[in-house]
Amino acid sequence: NLSRRAAEVISSAYLRGDLAFFDRRLKLVGGIRAEQTNVSAQGPLTDPTGNYKRDANGDVIPQRDGNGNIIFTGTGLNRIPAPVLLEPTTIGGVSNALAISRLTLLDRKQEVRKEYLRWFPNINASYNLRENLVGRVSWYTSLGRPDFNQYSGGLTLPDTELPPNSTSNRIVVNNAAIKAWSAKTTKVRLEYYFERVGQISIGGFRRDFENFFGGVLRQATPEFLAPYNLDPDVYGEYAVSTNANLDTRVRMEGVEFDYKQALTFLPPWARGVQIFANASATRASGGSCVQFRRLRSAHLQLGGQSLAAQVQPAGELELPWSAAARLDRDWPQHRGEHLRLGQQAALHRSERRVQPREAVRGVWQPPQSE
Repeated sequence: NLSRRAAEVISSAYLRGDLAFFDRRLKLVGGIRAEQTNVSAQGPLTDPTGNYKRDANGDVIPQRDGNGNIIFTGTGLNRIPAPVLLEPTTIGGVSNALAISRLTLLDRKQEVRKEYLRWFPNINASYNLRENLVGRVSWYTSLGRPDFNQYSGGLTLPDTELPPNSTSNRIVVNNAAIKAWSAKTTKVRLEYYFERVGQISIGGFRRDFENFFGGVLRQATPEFLAPYNLDPDVYGEYAVSTNANLDTRVRMEGVEFDYKQALTFLPPWARGVQIFANASATRASGGSCVQFRRLRSAHLQLGGQSLAAQVQPAGELELPWSAAARLDRDWPQHRGEHLRLGQQAALHRSERRVQPREAVRGVWQPPQSE
């Protein structure tokens, strides 16, 4: 019952404009991109009532005793007529789970279709303060799409013969109507170029995220049930365990430093060797309702590389290489939910990494053939 299918088609168009002023010392590049996203997906459907026998009207047929009286099962609010089963729970004392699962676990019976249009304006400005000193400012927008499991992750329905229960008898599904999270970023950067091959730069950024994903438990509404073709008259009274866009923003701020220098004083056979260093520090903060306060991190990387193949005195060919060591340090200040950014950006619960953590990694990176 793990068969899933999802297809995503993204159509885009981009409009760009360039301007230059003050003898091309000031350059402006701006534009807007439009993206239309269409998603269709199928996933497993779990329906515990699939093993109940129904009459011509679609109503569940109750079990009756020899006198024709309805047999009840359960106690209290859960006391309901015992349904007639298509497949018995046991046969000769042996579990009949396989036959029942064929009726209640339905392959690719959850179908979802979703489409949305997004606009991405951006502008970049650079100004030559001096011949070898450049200041840059940029502002742009971006988004993070839900992964395919958001649409094809499956749908678990409640037992409609039992009363609603927010913990044990509810709808469980990923929210197909969830919006892609979006971000607006402002970056500033100052770059200094050495007369010979080399560069040093420092910059900072601020990125504001909206519509992050978080888990919620809410009452079903006709609007929520519509993408799953569920009847509000049948399922409207049940709670839904799903995820939704959070209404609070998360802000990430940081500074960056980069240095790169070619070692031009080396012998000819070592030509092309460079050293580099980069460091960054970031801080993220969010609203109280997502239980996300602050996450601080710092990164330092030192290394060297050779960008071209070189012939050694012995006639051997030395291929491009790169080596680096990296130091990472994170300070999550609170237990609870912390931010993860990647192919999918979401809020995940974590009870670890409460104390500062350090790690040093050495990396040897062979070149990739082209």
